[in-house]
Amino acid sequence: MHIIITGRNIDVSQHSTNYVEKRLQKLERHVPDVGDVNVELVVNKTRSLNDGFGCEITFFLDTRLLRAEATSADLYKSVDSAVDKAMHQLDKVKARHRHKGRASVAANMVALQEEEEAAIAYADEIQFGRIVRSKEFSVEVMEPEEAIEQMEMLGHDFFLFAHPDTSGISLIYKRRDDQYGLLQPYVDDQDNLYGS
Repeated sequence: MHIIITGRNIDVSQHSTNYVEKRLQKLERHVPDVGDVNVELVVNKTRSLNDGFGCEITFFLDTRLLRAEATSADLYKSVDSAVDKAMHQLDKVKARHRHKGRASVAANMVALQEEEEAAIAYADEIQFGRIVRSKEFSVEVMEPEEAIEQMEMLGHDFFLFAHPDTSGISLIYKRRDDQYGLLQPYVDDQDNLYGS
């Protein structure tokens, strides 16, 4: 496991680095070949002291990106909580794999290591109508049910994917009634689209 620790609005101390690495040993015991684990320590510019420090953990597992984040009044409590959330997500994925009769998570890690460098988009930092973060990402071909699972693992309200039936980009989103919606765009007039 290769741990990459970065800071946002904070200089990451050696003590913080050691603490994060020690806590993530728990993750490595469950999945020895996890590859890169990205950890971002954050000092939030907020009035609430309860959300002053944050920790975001991101890693690939069996073609899925798992992301856990936590905020609290203490940086180390945020790290502990984020690691616990990541372990909970990992347990859920393992349970699904056992239930579906798929190969073990560790056996699938070889394929994932080729995609570790791919950036995954998540728009969680939009403020006051201006874009403050932009990421490129590869779109995976998957069934809508798999897209819902991936969206839930990431903790997002939407997820872009390539639909295998239409060969186009689709968007799954969570509705206010806790159901899901599926957007599948089409071009009504191809000539007008490209100015022909």
